[in-house]
Amino acid sequence: MSRQRVNLFLAGQGSGKSFCAGLVSANYISHFQLMRGIICANTYGQLTRSTLFRIREVWKTCFGWVEYSGRKTQGSYVIGRQPPKHFKTSAHNFDTYENIISFNNGAIIFIGSLDNYKALDGIEVCWAILDETKDTREEAVKQVITGRLRQQGMYVDAKGALCGEEQTDGVPNKPFNPLYIFTSPASVPWINEWFYLQDYEQEIMEKIFSETTYFKRA
Repeated sequence: MSRQRVNLFLAGQGSGKSFCAGLVSANYISHFQLMRGIICANTYGQLTRSTLFRIREVWKTCFGWVEYSGRKTQGSYVIGRQPPKHFKTSAHNFDTYENIISFNNGAIIFIGSLDNYKALDGIEVCWAILDETKDTREEAVKQVITGRLRQQGMYVDAKGALCGEEQTDGVPNKPFNPLYIFTSPASVPWINEWFYLQDYEQEIMEKIFSETTYFKRA
């Protein structure tokens, strides 16, 4: 998994964007339960009908995680409601769990739409996943979302491994607050400029129709 602070997955339909988003989120949910995350799409409709639908399919298929239905202790998460008593909640106690996914291991994920990005002010998270940002305003991502990425507790050590300690053997580790952007191709100047895509136009064009390789840069 990338150790870059900002990551772009720009690809067409059926390329595996949602699958990757499901794996990335599952990794943090499993190994960094105290690190709050956020998953957003451009609109609430996109978020519920597409983004979360696909991500939850990955959670179920790859990890066996399904939504808690009220039957004893079966189920790994709840969405938008108070977690059941057997869920770990020592790290959070919100007045309302609207727009929050709570997991039985104590992890939580905020969910929201980027067309109403001002509603995200005030929250603090460690990692973020954004879907279909080709339709999103630049300030929603560069100012609001990146400004929310300030919860400390995840680090990269000198060997490039993720850890939860500020230092290893007396050597300070680098704080890590990653942002993952998954979107289909479009003419979006601010995304192209942010990732310097215009500098690699020729190489991108050479690989864009390949069935065996793809363009990537670290």
